[in-house]
Amino acid sequence: CNLCHKVIASGFEPIQKVVKHYERREPIPWRRVYVLPDFVRFSHQAHVAVAGLDCGECHGNVAQMDRVGLNQKIDMNWCITCHGRNKATDSCFACHY
Repeated sequence: CNLCHKVIASGFEPIQKVVKHYERREPIPWRRVYVLPDFVRFSHQAHVAVAGLDCGECHGNVAQMDRVGLNQKIDMNWCITCHGRNKATDSCFACHY
């Protein structure tokens, strides 16, 4: 988060809170936006840092939001379609315990 928010919306009070958590090396008390079943594993790092996906892939046009919210229904079909489009793994065990 801090990589972008050092320069993007850095004066916005909610972003300043995120940056302060980063600087203090404290976890951010996120408010859950998407709720996935307990048997599904999801990692922002795998999708954003490793795969290089933009936040807008799942959350919509975040540049025009003051808070990131629920943009669409997330289900297995949506995930499989995205994995296929991005040539990501199709192994069941990549996402399921």
